[in-house]
Amino acid sequence: MSISALFLDRDGTLVRDNGYVHKIQDFELLKGVIEGLRFALDKGFKLFVVSNQGGISLKKFTLEDMVSFNKKLTTELYKNDIEIVEIRYCIHHPNALDKKMRRCNCRKPSPKMILDLCYKYNIDIKKSYMVGNTNVDLKTGENAGCGSILIEEGKFYETLKSKL
Repeated sequence: MSISALFLDRDGTLVRDNGYVHKIQDFELLKGVIEGLRFALDKGFKLFVVSNQGGISLKKFTLEDMVSFNKKLTTELYKNDIEIVEIRYCIHHPNALDKKMRRCNCRKPSPKMILDLCYKYNIDIKKSYMVGNTNVDLKTGENAGCGSILIEEGKFYETLKSKL
């Protein structure tokens, strides 16, 4: 049996984006995220995070910094009975210092992270949505063949309630 999923952007969608977010002390869930994710879970959606984390290849922070920040995110959500099934991320960036880190097939708006999750978890792409705060997120959903939901800061719950 296939499942429905929300593919969630992280920075600027779930947490405050102050530029290359990676420090635990800067962790801040945005308004309405807990309520919105609970609403989605109640509607039967499984939750996944898909995030470009090019700051790693730009040497702004380390892979370990990102993993720690993601752990903080999942722990805070779990305290509110919200489970993120899996987090996928792309560490590449077109301006990476190492030329080998400039090109990839996973950086959004590529649908690769979403399609890989669909395959792994038997997700019905047509009953799923990419949720984010930028046009890149919308394009990622379009490229993957799922719906896309644009979130304005502070309107996470209201937006999901009106779109799901």
